[in-house]
Amino acid sequence: MELAQEKAKKEKSLEKLLKREPRKPSFEKKTPCRFDYRTGKVEMGKGKLSPLWIHISTLEKRKTIDIPLNPSQYHLNQLKDAKINDFEIIKHGKKYYIHITITKVIEDKPISSIGGIDQGLNRTVAVVLLSEPFPREEH
Repeated sequence: MELAQEKAKKEKSLEKLLKREPRKPSFEKKTPCRFDYRTGKVEMGKGKLSPLWIHISTLEKRKTIDIPLNPSQYHLNQLKDAKINDFEIIKHGKKYYIHITITKVIEDKPISSIGGIDQGLNRTVAVVLLSEPFPREEH
């Protein structure tokens, strides 16, 4: 008796699944995943179509997609002397954006002045600009 009920229950759930209409994939309330060197990479293009491309692997074995990007000159300058670590694809409204994480070496600049903020009793905020010689850390 139990086997017949279990079988009927499984058949009913299968019928429900088959009745459902397929839906478009939704990106709402989902955390975007990051693409590292194993699943995708950002490449500089050689053609006239786009200066920057992303190369992403698909779910099919040995199949990839190349997508042209539309970066501004500022972003191209940021990527010039940088090492690209990974990126993620984010949907905002009807548009898709690529957030790229880079590592860039920047030279240190000498300190010219130190500004301090004091939240005093009489005033809400007071800014103090100190010139050389700079006080020690404990001051």
